Amino acid sequence: MRLKQLEMRNFRQHENSQIEFRDGLTAVIGPNGAGKTTILEAVAWALYGTPALRGKNDTVRCYAATGADPVVVRLGFSLGGQSYTVERRIRSDAQQATLYMGDRDTAIHAGPRAVDAAVRRLLRMDYREFFSSFFTGQKDLAFLAELDTAKRAATISHMLGFERLTRAYTRAVERRRDLDATLRGLAEGLGDPEELKARVSGAQQALSAAQDARAAAEARLKAADARLQALQPTKQTSEARAELHRTLTEELRNLQTELAALRDAESRLQKEADELAAAAKRLTELLPAAEEFENLRQERDKLIELQKHEAERAGLAASIGELRSSVERLDRRIGELSDAGEAEAAARQKLEDLQREQQTLQDLLQKERDKWMARQHTLRARLEQLRAQAKDVASRRAALEAAGPEGKCPTCERPFTGELPSVLAALDAEAAQLDRQVKQTIAESAALEAEPQLVARLRARQTALLSEVQAAQADLQACAGTIRELAACRADRDAKAGRMAHLEEKIRTIPAGFQREKLDHVLARGRELKPEADEAVRLQTRLERRPQVERDLDEKRREAAQRAAREAELTERLAALAFDPTAHQRIVDEYAQAELELQQAKLDAAVKATEEKAARERLEQARADERAYAERAEELRRHREERLHVHITAECLGELRSRLSNAIRPELAEIASLLIEDVTDGRYSELEIGDDYLPRLKDDEEYRPVISGGEEDVLNLCVRLAISKMIAERAGQPLSLLVLDEVFGSLDASRRDNVVQLLHGLKSRFEQIILITHVDAIHDAVDNCLWVRYDEKRRVSTVSEGLPDELEDLAA
Repeated sequence: MRLKQLEMRNFRQHENSQIEFRDGLTAVIGPNGAGKTTILEAVAWALYGTPALRGKNDTVRCYAATGADPVVVRLGFSLGGQSYTVERRIRSDAQQATLYMGDRDTAIHAGPRAVDAAVRRLLRMDYREFFSSFFTGQKDLAFLAELDTAKRAATISHMLGFERLTRAYTRAVERRRDLDATLRGLAEGLGDPEELKARVSGAQQALSAAQDARAAAEARLKAADARLQALQPTKQTSEARAELHRTLTEELRNLQTELAALRDAESRLQKEADELAAAAKRLTELLPAAEEFENLRQERDKLIELQKHEAERAGLAASIGELRSSVERLDRRIGELSDAGEAEAAARQKLEDLQREQQTLQDLLQKERDKWMARQHTLRARLEQLRAQAKDVASRRAALEAAGPEGKCPTCERPFTGELPSVLAALDAEAAQLDRQVKQTIAESAALEAEPQLVARLRARQTALLSEVQAAQADLQACAGTIRELAACRADRDAKAGRMAHLEEKIRTIPAGFQREKLDHVLARGRELKPEADEAVRLQTRLERRPQVERDLDEKRREAAQRAAREAELTERLAALAFDPTAHQRIVDEYAQAELELQQAKLDAAVKATEEKAARERLEQARADERAYAERAEELRRHREERLHVHITAECLGELRSRLSNAIRPELAEIASLLIEDVTDGRYSELEIGDDYLPRLKDDEEYRPVISGGEEDVLNLCVRLAISKMIAERAGQPLSLLVLDEVFGSLDASRRDNVVQLLHGLKSRFEQIILITHVDAIHDAVDNCLWVRYDEKRRVSTVSEGLPDELEDLAA
């Protein structure tokens, strides 16, 4: 397998890195954390997907990626003369994968699972085998020296895939243990074959006896059924005669009850018809009085209606009188209030004149008060100024007096030379003048403390004028109230006059003609005739039933005749039937006994059939137990054969594992010897792997432990490469690629150079050797060099083939 090119976009710290892999020894150089090992992770992820990632998919995206840019890794490689390209993407946490034949010419597989399986088939290695073969990580060269003997053997076996034999051996032993438990269970539950045969024989005999009993029960059932069938016609005939007798007897009894009820109803209706005939005769006698009473009632209703109208007429006349009095009173008040408008105009004019005078007075009062206050302020300011001047004069005099006759004039700076008394006298005169002015000003201020007479007179007039304005406002409000009253009186007068006209029109439409004497006469005569009229009404109401009573009487007589004829017919039919209840009961009892015997025979037959079925089921169960015994015996035989096979398999696998483990050391020593011979140009041609799995070089015809550090590096490298070759050969894959990640560890410069020279010696066996290291001093010692740098600000790694600027400056 050869790597051709690798493209990484937004993969961890690689925002956009493209690498061309060439043959020979290639060094990938960069400081720790720059993203060197991330290149190997990208190769692994492209080939094997998620298992090769450090962490989860959501941790892969580059910090500097923008928007919805996907994570993309594209790896080109060749295998067996054919080129392939595998591409993987992560977009929105969804992973995509595609495998192409050639340089993305033809997609042969798509989807993460399909691509994973296709890569494993192509390389014939899983992820662990691939990295154990082609990759050697930090400190892997000396990994055997750091382990004890048992762990060295286990580690090499694990790297070579021998753990699969261990798992197979373990499963075989576990299966053997499970089969032992199964065999014990089958043997314990197998049963006794002789006991099974005895059960089958007994079940057969019981089934034969049950079949005989069932046949006898079916014979008894058949005889009982025949006897019942013979009695059935006699029973049916007797039951028909009994039913007819019961029907005729019941009908006769009901008919006699109905005939008695009809005769009672006929008697009752005849009596009522006689009473109605007498009532009709009495009604004829009462009809003249009833007709007169009806006429009087109609006359009374008319008079009462006229009486109601008369009462309404009187009420309307009283309302009209009240309304006329109100209208006359309102007319007088309207006359009294007719000059209210003129009075309101005069009151309004007077108020406006007073308000204008009030405003003028207010302005004048404010002006005089301002003059008074300004004068007071002027005097206070003058007083303060005079006092300040007096204080200044006193201060200057005190200063001059303190300076004495030899002092200097504070104004001209000349000596007094005898003029001090005159200067002091001038100052004293000035102070006296200021004192008089201060007293005069104080007196003027005191005189202004009292309010000026003009201001007092103006304030008094303002107070009086305020009372006059309030009185004028009250007069104006009274005039307004009078105007509102006038409007209300007019509206009320118009409304009542209209109501009065309406009532006068209505009273003219009310009927007249009511007479009290006539109404009293009608009521008195009506009271005399009311008893006879009421009796006539009752008789008329009662006589309304007379036609119905006559029809009901005729109907009852006809129905009674029909019932009497049917009674005679039923009596004759019962005599002709000659039914004997005792003989009928004897026939019914005999049939019931036959039915009982038939039911008993059926029950007995069912019990015998159930017993036969149970006997047959017991026989079938016994035979099924015989078959189950045979099946379990066969299963026991098969499990014994499988147990023997598994036992042999486990023994063989254990022996094979032991043989392969024993063959590891010689094969590993042989392959490592060939490698060390190539690397050392024949200086060392043989080594051995001891029982402790530590390598020893053969020198001077004897094996000895490694002495120098350089020999140790050579030996460890060859052993590690030998293990990789064994893994690759077992996978059927040529070992053409070797990747070493930080294998220098803490080696000094001399030992690093030795390892690099050793790697150059391996180029005949490996087409590509990729060395990942942070040691930039080896760049001149390799065939190809890739530089990885990390930008702290952008948090992005870059890969280049040219020497970085800082190293070019050092080289210059």
